[in-house]
Amino acid sequence: MEEPLDRDHALGQLEGILDRAADGLTEEDVECAIGLLEHPDANVRLRAADLMPVFAAEWTPAPILLDRLAREPDPAVKAQIVDALASIDAYSASVLGGLDEQEDDEEAVTPTYHDETVATFRRLAADESEDPTVRAAAVVGLGELSEDPEAGEAILPYLDAEEPAILAAALHAVGFTRDAEGIEGKIRGRLDHPDPRVRRAAIITTGLTQPPGGLERIRELLDSPDPATRGAAWIAFADAAPLEEADLLIERLGNEIQSEQDPLFEDFETAKEAVEDRCEAAEFEGMEEDDLWDDEDDDEEEEAPAAVPGIPYRRETPKVGRNDPCPCGSGKKYKKCCLK
Repeated sequence: MEEPLDRDHALGQLEGILDRAADGLTEEDVECAIGLLEHPDANVRLRAADLMPVFAAEWTPAPILLDRLAREPDPAVKAQIVDALASIDAYSASVLGGLDEQEDDEEAVTPTYHDETVATFRRLAADESEDPTVRAAAVVGLGELSEDPEAGEAILPYLDAEEPAILAAALHAVGFTRDAEGIEGKIRGRLDHPDPRVRRAAIITTGLTQPPGGLERIRELLDSPDPATRGAAWIAFADAAPLEEADLLIERLGNEIQSEQDPLFEDFETAKEAVEDRCEAAEFEGMEEDDLWDDEDDDEEEEAPAAVPGIPYRRETPKVGRNDPCPCGSGKKYKKCCLK
């Protein structure tokens, strides 16, 4: 039996595969990464699982990951596999159109394993004998797949979880849906939770879902003496506040946070990216009236109405959000790939 690569060599091979990903991966790269999912060192398996979404543009690693997940003993690796499966499923839904559409297409040959992924996440989330890290990852994964009503509905019971890690995960998952209808009270009631993970998730989700009175509560937390609460409020304000106010906050924070060593630097960067996304979207939307008739000749333009009441402009390509699959085709989330 062939001896496994030592840890450093194995990790080096995985880094090499990632470096080559932009130029196209070979069959040998795929086989190497798959093989390292079985490596005896948990750190190697974790890194191999993290790399799997890179292959999603040409081939779905989902069945291999689902099989490995069922056999994986290490909670951290299991949680990473869940995260990878969620990224792969989101990529499949975005680029391949989802399994249902493919079944109607005679030329489509790539199954997405969506149903198996959702069922696995639901089982892991509900298994009280499972490590809380894994259960929390599964709940967040359901949030990432919440365009499927079955996945979205499966999140709701965990908003009453007593385990802080699970409750925080459920709040984070609701943020993916951007819909707090019917659960505003549960989110609001967690803004002062004693566990910092729960408070942080509740604050950020308030910014994403924007329930009535949510922005006013976020404003109160912007200068909280607790750094974690303050950083979460920045992110939430960047998502929920009027764009001019959010931009002014980022300008102020940019003068205050001078170093990457600042403990709130990452929160500042996340808030800054959110405002930049919104500015880009606003700039694009502001072009629509001027550009709506650009392809028409002058005579047709004179005959065209100045506006089209009641018919909003529809962009042909969706704006890429921080948690969406990266448009480069890596299969990773945008914020973990080209947005870096």
